[in-house]
Amino acid sequence: MIGTATATFLVRLVTTGRLCGAGPGSALAEVGAAVRGPFVDDVDAAGQCLRRDHGVVEFSFNAEGAQWVMSGMTLQLHRLAGNPGLARRWRDAVGVALPPTAAWQDLRASLTAGHAAECVAVVDQGRANTRRARRR
Repeated sequence: MIGTATATFLVRLVTTGRLCGAGPGSALAEVGAAVRGPFVDDVDAAGQCLRRDHGVVEFSFNAEGAQWVMSGMTLQLHRLAGNPGLARRWRDAVGVALPPTAAWQDLRASLTAGHAAECVAVVDQGRANTRRARRR
């Protein structure tokens, strides 16, 4: 079973689409101030999309004029398994300790208890057990 703090964090993330105050519509600088720690930026060939990868979370940005504006984020929980260094960096950057592994049933139960389960869909991305939560 996942802990209460983790469950609260995940439900808040799924239902609001915001992480440390940053969410869709936030500027790149706002996201940078909200989520500290190392990252890798990847800009598409056309210079219209930016992906900022913090290891556990990836932010997507679209170019709007001279500014990057966040369009979404992906929480990559599977990256924590077997990578305690990444888990520590995440905890230090965001203030929430996530378990290195969690059963889908536990995550689903937490989301159901927080009334966020309707946002979760199973998607086929060529990997087993891929789940996607989207705000409606």
